[in-house]
Amino acid sequence: MQFREQRRKEAVTAIFQAILLHLAAGAVLVVSFSNVMQPQKSESKQVNVVQALVLDHDRLTAEMEKKTEEMRQREEERLEALRQAREEEAAKRAEEKARLEEEEEKRAAEAKREAEEKARLEEEKRAAEAKREAEEKARQAREEEEKRLAAERKRLEEEKRAAEAKREAEEKARQTKEAEEKRLAAERKRLEEEKKRAEAERKAEEAARKAREEEEKRLAAERKRLEEEKKRAEAEARRQAEARRRAEELKRLAENLQREARTREIRAHEVTVMTAEYGQRIKAHVQSHWFLPNRPRRGMECLLSITLDETGVVTSVRILRSSGDRGFDRSAVAAVRRASPLPVPSAPDVMAQFRAFNFRFCPSCGA
Repeated sequence: MQFREQRRKEAVTAIFQAILLHLAAGAVLVVSFSNVMQPQKSESKQVNVVQALVLDHDRLTAEMEKKTEEMRQREEERLEALRQAREEEAAKRAEEKARLEEEEEKRAAEAKREAEEKARLEEEKRAAEAKREAEEKARQAREEEEKRLAAERKRLEEEKRAAEAKREAEEKARQTKEAEEKRLAAERKRLEEEKKRAEAERKAEEAARKAREEEEKRLAAERKRLEEEKKRAEAEARRQAEARRRAEELKRLAENLQREARTREIRAHEVTVMTAEYGQRIKAHVQSHWFLPNRPRRGMECLLSITLDETGVVTSVRILRSSGDRGFDRSAVAAVRRASPLPVPSAPDVMAQFRAFNFRFCPSCGA
C-alpha cells in the first residue's frame, strides 16, 4: 500500500510539472506573438526577441523531454514490480498445493493404521472367546470326576473374566478419550487451516484486484478509486468482525468440552466414593443379621457372590471361596438372606455396581 501510494504521488507531481511547463511555453508564445504584432522599431531589437524565443523554446522542450523520460522510467519500474508480485503469488500457490497433498497422504496413512489396529483387536477378542469356550467344554467333561477341582477352576475363570472385562472397559474408555482428543485436535487444526487458506485467498484476490485496478485506472478516475477503497475497507471490517465471531465460537466450544470432561471425571469419582460407602453399609447390615456359629476361629472369612434386584432384594447368593468351615459358610449365606433387602443407592449408575457383586464376609476383620 505504501509503495502504490508513493507511485501515485510521483505520477501526480510529474503531471503538475508538465502542465506548468506547458503553461510557461504558452505564455512565452503569447508574448512572442504580441511582440510580432507590434510595429518594428529597429532591426537590432527584432533580432534579440527572436533569439530569446528560440532559446526559451529549446530549453522548455528539453525539460519536457526530460520529464517524459522520467515518467517512462517510473512506469517501467512499476510494471516490473507488478510482474515480480505475480511470480511470487504463483510460487506461493504451488507451495500451498504441495502442502495440502502431503496432509492428505498423512490422513490416508492414519486411517489405514487405525483400520489395521481395529482388525487386530477384533481377532484377539475372537481368539480369546474361542479359547474360553474350549476350556468351558473341557471343564464340563471333567466335572463329574473332578468336582472339587472344577469349583476352583470356575472361581479362577470367573475372576479372569471379570479382570478381562474390566481391562476391556478401561481400554475402551481410553480409546474413546483418545479418539475424542484426536477429533478435537483435528477439528481445531482444520478450522485454523481454513482460516489461513481464507486469509491467503483474500490476500491473493486483493493483490490481483489491486493489480488490475492499477493497470486499468487513469488519473481521471481518482474519485472512483477512492470510493472503491472505502467499500473495500468496509468489507474488510465486516470480514474481520466475522473472523472474530468465529474465533469466539471456537473458544466457547473448547470451554464447553472441557467442562463436560471435568463433569464426567467428577461423576466417576462420586460413583467410586458412593460404591465404597454402600459397600460398608451392606457389610454392617449383613453382620447385624449374622448369628455366631459354635466356636468360630478369629480371622475366618469366605467370599460370596450376591445378586440383587433394583430394590436391593437378594435374588441369589452362593459361595465363591469357602472358609473351610461349612457351618461358618452357611451362617454367612443365611445372614445375607436374612438381611435382604440390602441398603442400595438410588443413583442408577451407582446401583449398577451392586446388581451382581462379590462380598467378602469376615466379621472379625477390619474395614
